[in-house]
Amino acid sequence: MLMTEEASPQEESNPTTISRKSMFALGAFCLCLFGLFLSIYYESETEGSLDATITLSTRQGMLSQRLTVLTSKLSGRTDEEVTELENELQKDLDSFVRVHQALRKGDSTLGVFRLRSEESLRLHKRVNQYFLQIVENVSSFLTATNDREKEEYAVATMEASERFLPLMEELVDCLRKEARSLLSGYHDTQDILLLLQIVLLTLSALLLFKPLIRQLNGFRDNQEHVLKKLQQSEERYTLAVTGSNDGLWDWNVETGDVFYSDRMIELLGYKPEEFSHRFETWADTLHPDDFGPTMTAVKKHLEERVPYDVEYRCKSSSGEYKWFRAKGQAIWNRKGMATRMAGSLSDITASKAEKLALKSVTKRLELALEATKTGLWEWNFVSNEAYYNDSWYTMRGYEPSDAPISMDAWKELCHPEDLSRVLHEISKYLSGQTSIYRCDQRMKRRDGSWM
Repeated sequence: MLMTEEASPQEESNPTTISRKSMFALGAFCLCLFGLFLSIYYESETEGSLDATITLSTRQGMLSQRLTVLTSKLSGRTDEEVTELENELQKDLDSFVRVHQALRKGDSTLGVFRLRSEESLRLHKRVNQYFLQIVENVSSFLTATNDREKEEYAVATMEASERFLPLMEELVDCLRKEARSLLSGYHDTQDILLLLQIVLLTLSALLLFKPLIRQLNGFRDNQEHVLKKLQQSEERYTLAVTGSNDGLWDWNVETGDVFYSDRMIELLGYKPEEFSHRFETWADTLHPDDFGPTMTAVKKHLEERVPYDVEYRCKSSSGEYKWFRAKGQAIWNRKGMATRMAGSLSDITASKAEKLALKSVTKRLELALEATKTGLWEWNFVSNEAYYNDSWYTMRGYEPSDAPISMDAWKELCHPEDLSRVLHEISKYLSGQTSIYRCDQRMKRRDGSWM
């Protein structure tokens, strides 16, 4: 027993034994180091994939809205305008399909976050259902031969888009949760591996591997990793811009540097060499009346995480102001500080002018109706809501400030002997049997008398 106890320290002091233990410690250290680099790599891939998913999902939502707008704008246009808008609609539909396919496939060149959980797969199944409806309705719209069919498909497209957008946002939130879970696991793994490395590094130093430890500690060069990450980011932006009429921007909040795509610079009315990639370059183009509200919207998004979706005017190099719509999403670090914000820019000058012209015409019509004491009503078939102007109310003894009269309440005001005839005339007009709705009827005033 005494001989055995004395042999153990001798064996431990043997150079061969020390060398074996040192090699074992070094091998275990290298495995931990490899695991750490692998964890950091997958963490970076997860973050990049989530960024790409958010960008593509935002683009997907914008395209669905744009398809709805274009289908509604095609009615009442000249043949030349219809052809131009249908070509634009077809291009947006192709982009809509490509972006959806990229999100579903998890294309490694795009770095798009793959669907992992049952919840995300379930949500995507529902998203895909309305995606197919939108594609089918828009395709049918393009092949429809009459205005009535086009109107039906336009309404169907709008309804599918209204269901598609919330589901897409819910799917992105689900992917964020999955990403946070993965990143948390990577961070825990990195902490454990770092602790093991410290222990093994100390053991190797005690076992006479100080030169090797110094070499490992001196290995800090990660330039290749940074360049690779930058190249992947540029590829994602290039692919996202392809097939799109919108401009893209990516703002480094900490440095103030901003990446503006060539398309965005073109939309703003500048040449690439005229527009420096700084935050203040874009801010200086804002209309004075829009500068304050726009900066407030940016601040609220960065500090309070209020969704960033604004409209503003920008001045081009020729001095002309144009209307734009901007949407964006920021990324926050663990301390809750925004480090990056990216989004898109759309030219809405034409649609804005149409809205202003429509508002002016509507105002003139209201003034004319008010002057002639003519009652005006409008019925929305989709929502079953009705609108009545002030004269309509006053003619029947009501005040315009009274609660809105619904279609069901209107039926109650209609004389019982006239109601079936009125509904029959409405049915004939809606079915196309008559070109105009015209019907005499008695309506009850507020005091109970008939008019």
